[in-house]
Amino acid sequence: MSVVIQEMVDLVGPLVTQYHEVLMLLDKTKQPYLKPIVDDARSQLEALIQPRLFTVTPWKWLCCFPRYLNAIKYRIEKAAAGNHQKDIQQLPQLLPLWDRCRKQMLNPNCFDDPEFVLYRWMLEELRVSLFAQPLGTSITVSIKRLEKQWKKVQP
Repeated sequence: MSVVIQEMVDLVGPLVTQYHEVLMLLDKTKQPYLKPIVDDARSQLEALIQPRLFTVTPWKWLCCFPRYLNAIKYRIEKAAAGNHQKDIQQLPQLLPLWDRCRKQMLNPNCFDDPEFVLYRWMLEELRVSLFAQPLGTSITVSIKRLEKQWKKVQP
């Protein structure tokens, strides 16, 4: 039992620091042309760090949170440095997938469905693939794979 607690402490401490860094970065990114990117990143962050985080997130995916937070930071820094056009072009592909995920998450029982849980974390991996590719993904993911997975969620 103490090993599990230690692993959780080792994860949560740095996670809180990373979360704060990402929030500060989003708050200071004020360029109007970056608003769609910042808004999407805020939406992502809000869904990642939410009240039921530790009760609904499988350990496998919880361990990926440092990479997800690094991906948000990488994305915002890259966009703020002037490399935002590709991000803006890819956003319309992501947003419908994200919108249906967020709608599904309004159902408190959504995380009881393993097919939805996989879809939800595939979506985070897609964000890494689209916006922070150098960080790598933990699974092979694409929009086509997400569409296929969604069919399992919504039979």
